[in-house]
Amino acid sequence: TIHSPEVNVKQIVERLFNIQNETIKNTRIDALYYNILAGIVTKYEQLLTALELSVNEYQRRSFVRPLPAIFESIDILSRQAIMLRRQFWHVRNIINFLLHTEKDKDDVKYVEMVHDDITQLIDFVESYESTINSIRELYVAKVSLQINETMRILTIFTVVLLPLALIAGIYGMNGIDLKNITEIPLGFVVVLATMAVTVIAFVLFFIRKRWIVIRRIDSDVEPNSKTTTSNGK
Repeated sequence: TIHSPEVNVKQIVERLFNIQNETIKNTRIDALYYNILAGIVTKYEQLLTALELSVNEYQRRSFVRPLPAIFESIDILSRQAIMLRRQFWHVRNIINFLLHTEKDKDDVKYVEMVHDDITQLIDFVESYESTINSIRELYVAKVSLQINETMRILTIFTVVLLPLALIAGIYGMNGIDLKNITEIPLGFVVVLATMAVTVIAFVLFFIRKRWIVIRRIDSDVEPNSKTTTSNGK
């Protein structure tokens, strides 16, 4: 059989003989083989239970506080789910082969039961894979929201402090005598004009590159045309 290293086939056989010793002795070797397959599938159910608990735990932690370690653990969990699904496919292929080769025997009903169990496990794994992908998307969305919140706070501080820095920079050039504000030096006027031209040039450049989008509101004006008709009698 193809099975995970976590599944100890020898231990499963010993447990079968300890629990159903007389029953196993009085039946054919096929019954022992079917019981071994059923024991392997039952062991896989325990692995899926552990996988489900891990999925629920990482989903809860992603809601509370997404950390880089959680994303790495989710990736490892996704690879484990893929490995389990592949192993279940191999087991189901073996059982399908047995169903076709021993369909005329009376014990084929036990193989059908094992086939139904392994098919159900595959459905569970696919469901867990979908949940893991949803957790990964939730993690990315949560991190994006945190980054947006941080950028919003930094933008607020920038908007508040930038005008103050601009005013302090202009008056720090000593171009204006605050005691005699009516007299403005020509050099100071040239500096202000250069700053204004630079700002306008950058704004036009951003608009041309479509980094700044200007929405145009077109007013729907319907022309009212009056027509006069005359009826001749």
